[in-house]
Amino acid sequence: MDIKLTNNQLQYYIGAVKDGFKLQVPNSKRIPFGWKAVPILDTEFDHPLKLLWSENPRIDDTVRFRITIALDVREEKLIEVFLINSGQVIGEFDIRYAHVFEIFEIEIEVEYALKALKEGIGLRMTKGSQPLWIFSNSNPKADKLFLPHILITKETDKLQEFYKRMFSLASVQPFGWMEGCVLDGLMDLGDEVLKEKAYDTIKKHISLFFDKNNNLKYENPRSEPVDGTVYGIENCLTYAVIAKVYPQHPSLDVVIEYLCSHINNEGSIQDGDMLSAEGSYTVAYPLAVLAKQRNRDDLAKLAIRQLMIAKEKLVDGDKLYLRTFSDNTHSFTNWGRAYSWYMLGLVRTIIELDGSYDVYELKREFERVADLAISFQQKNGLWNCFVDDVSKVADNSCSAGIAAAIALGVKNNILSGRFLIFEDKALKALLSCLTPDGLLTGVAQSNKGGEELQRGDYRVISQMAMGLMAQLIGNKNK
Repeated sequence: MDIKLTNNQLQYYIGAVKDGFKLQVPNSKRIPFGWKAVPILDTEFDHPLKLLWSENPRIDDTVRFRITIALDVREEKLIEVFLINSGQVIGEFDIRYAHVFEIFEIEIEVEYALKALKEGIGLRMTKGSQPLWIFSNSNPKADKLFLPHILITKETDKLQEFYKRMFSLASVQPFGWMEGCVLDGLMDLGDEVLKEKAYDTIKKHISLFFDKNNNLKYENPRSEPVDGTVYGIENCLTYAVIAKVYPQHPSLDVVIEYLCSHINNEGSIQDGDMLSAEGSYTVAYPLAVLAKQRNRDDLAKLAIRQLMIAKEKLVDGDKLYLRTFSDNTHSFTNWGRAYSWYMLGLVRTIIELDGSYDVYELKREFERVADLAISFQQKNGLWNCFVDDVSKVADNSCSAGIAAAIALGVKNNILSGRFLIFEDKALKALLSCLTPDGLLTGVAQSNKGGEELQRGDYRVISQMAMGLMAQLIGNKNK
């Protein structure tokens, strides 16, 4: 049965799956939360996925048709969208290296949207070797945004819609660094007025990943079940907010044990022989939170050591590397999100430990890299995907992350007021990139497609980036 959900000037019409192909999810993979998903198959199967609607609303303008990824994608795919009765092709999804909960949309002109609601829509894969799994309409506990739907909109207050999406399960991301960005954003949005709403949303998010006995149940970035374990250093960011909301949560002991068991001879916590900028945010900052909460001097010193080693090995003058390896090779030089992770790790660790530990060197480094970052900000207020490459298009995730770190620095008197103009310009630009229902567009895809994909102009919608934008909004000086 169709579901119609109206929110002021937004109308979501959920498509019901008709004649979906019966296929089992690969044995090594799992759809999160026990939700239902359906596959979109290659054209050779001659069995397209069909979606039907029972309502026929009035349409005055272009509408958006959306689907959401339910299983990790490690290739480039093209999904053809056509009218069921006539077979007329009305659009195409370009899906590359997508992650779970990632929303994709195409715009459909009025003429074809009216026909789609009457006839139904068919989906078939014209490029790709493996089926594309998307969430079906048979998920009553899922937010409407994750179900296949047609969105009809009129003029909206995009920022207010952004808040609504953030303070809901629509902002859920895979457990790890992506969900951690969202949870930090929710914490920062939770000022005195919104604190109860923010905490309520955070608790709803966290409850999805833990059973009634507080056992962790989730999948790694490859959609493989990794219940009760820590899959890597990127996974640890979520625990910073879990510690703030549930100080006695049993999972905190698990992550402390994991981090302390992955210290190498230099005192760095990393995966194998690779030191990454992510670790500044996903390791140092959670360690600092846990150190402060549990009065653990050893964890505080580990957090500081993590950042000092990152400064030594990931920084080379005006260059910042995402990754450095034991053979002294590097990758993703001056990648925008490397700036985000490095800067957020520095500033958030300083905030947690300042006053109890000597963080002077960290403050000096944060101000240095903040000065370097603003030198790369473009006239439009954004940062490019590789910040020093002016030939490339902007990436709204790194733009939000860098600006959020600057806002945190100014708010906590680590940076001077001269930085205010840079965060203001970034926020103004980001607000113009929201969809009518408040989703952030223009985000560089996750980096599992390598540097080649990052250096192109392929951009997506991202709730992770919305979390970074929420951190900017929540810390911006009013």
